Amino acid sequence: MSDQSSDLLVKYLFDFRANRGDLTKIKIIKAAIDVIAHHGPNALSFEAVAKKLKTTRSHIAYHFPEKDELLLGCVKYIIFTAQDQTVSLVEKAKRWQERIEAVIDGALNWAQKYEEQVPVLLGFFLQSISNSKLRDINTEIRLTGFERIAAILTSPGGPGIDENEAQPLARAIQGMITSALLEHFSTNTTKNLTEVRRHLKRHIFSLIQGSA
Repeated sequence: MSDQSSDLLVKYLFDFRANRGDLTKIKIIKAAIDVIAHHGPNALSFEAVAKKLKTTRSHIAYHFPEKDELLLGCVKYIIFTAQDQTVSLVEKAKRWQERIEAVIDGALNWAQKYEEQVPVLLGFFLQSISNSKLRDINTEIRLTGFERIAAILTSPGGPGIDENEAQPLARAIQGMITSALLEHFSTNTTKNLTEVRRHLKRHIFSLIQGSA
């Protein structure tokens, strides 16, 4: 992650400039992600994170008074990391096909580079089912990705999808990417992310061509 991305990360997470307290929060978030990745979401606790950082429980609670707040910090950190991968690729792409590929590649590149973050994010999706606060955040996250895809589909020089068709199509594409990651990391049905990437691109472009 570049220095510029790191600065933006702090602003995204905490809404103000980087200071020692904010950087401490990021260290706590990284430790919490590691706990969840290796031991599951139920293992997340102030004690577990404190042990990881060789500090006290009260030190963690000072920065994140509630466990849900710490989990939300983890999710925001992961979303920013994933979006940083995607946006950088989309901005470089010129044709609509390249931008759709950038959306796919961004997600897969993130999963490959930050594999420990994947179970945390997928676990967050499941917890959003029973936690209304997390569901609201998840809705916001999903809408951002959905709107990015819909904008590509309706862009000038694009595949010729009108706005009414673009909305359900964008949701379907977003769902296919999430589903592919879930299947890869929770089953033994795919060999590697290279195979996942190839299948995703083939099926997504077939879906777009069938809708044009």
